[in-house]
Amino acid sequence: MHDDYIVQVEHLSRRFGSRMVVYNLSINIPKGYIYGLLGPNGAGKSTTIKTLTGRIRPTSGTVRVFGLDPWTHRKLINFRLGYLPENPSFYQDMKVLSFTKLVARLYNFSRSEALSRARVVLDLLGLGRFENYRVGNLSQGQKQRLGFACAILNEPEFLILDEPTANLDPEGRVYVMDLISRLRDEGKTILISSHILPEIERMCDYIGIISNGHLLTSKKTTQLIKDVYDLEYKIVVSDPEALVKEFSKWDFISDFTLEDNLIIVEIKNERLNDLWKSVPQFCSENNIELRTMSPVKDPLEKVFLSLVHIGGV
Repeated sequence: MHDDYIVQVEHLSRRFGSRMVVYNLSINIPKGYIYGLLGPNGAGKSTTIKTLTGRIRPTSGTVRVFGLDPWTHRKLINFRLGYLPENPSFYQDMKVLSFTKLVARLYNFSRSEALSRARVVLDLLGLGRFENYRVGNLSQGQKQRLGFACAILNEPEFLILDEPTANLDPEGRVYVMDLISRLRDEGKTILISSHILPEIERMCDYIGIISNGHLLTSKKTTQLIKDVYDLEYKIVVSDPEALVKEFSKWDFISDFTLEDNLIIVEIKNERLNDLWKSVPQFCSENNIELRTMSPVKDPLEKVFLSLVHIGGV
């Protein structure tokens, strides 16, 4: 294994009966970065993750985590790995602190260490005040946070998060995304599987896109979206009628709509700079407040949809 990579997957295929769920997939996850695995439901993301954690065995190909085969060295790997599954399971009748201590004991923490570590991670995930609640009485979002807390109990070198912001409210999503970034800054390597594109784009250093079991692309996030330009923009200004009237003088605008003060404008190919120059200038000259101007679709969404729709690069 190359020392720069925590994960190396080469030509991984996994079949269930006659159905090939993952086919000839190869990815490398570099140490100290966040790698996002994107794909629609049923794309093969969770199956790929289960081969990394040793829960299922590849039909063919090789999988290495820390240079080890997860299927044959699952115990060794799991002491260095943290895993949040898409649907974490809990003992519903146990109290939150007792359950977290139990998980810590499975990592060979002593009783006192398990108690201390459990309280640290519960506080980190905003669950300290719920330590005496029964797990079954927690909300779905609180259970999601509990699953995350358990995933980082052993201070893992490598963290696998399958839909980590599922069931969280907006405040919780932002907090968890910031926590993931902080863990990366502390030297952790993190794999995130998700279908929420804006969150992946914000957090991840590398992105792989998978569809129908095939890896369509795997690149640095900046490389993946650098040449993507959207031709549709949404604009909000204090006087939309005045701006719309000005559009008739601008030959780089193909079409536009105005509804409830929101302008959706379509520009001609390769004329994006004209839009960014003309709108602020017109607003400034006419004492109009420019409130927002942004693409209708973000760059990652555009890349994702184009690749998934055509089935390749």
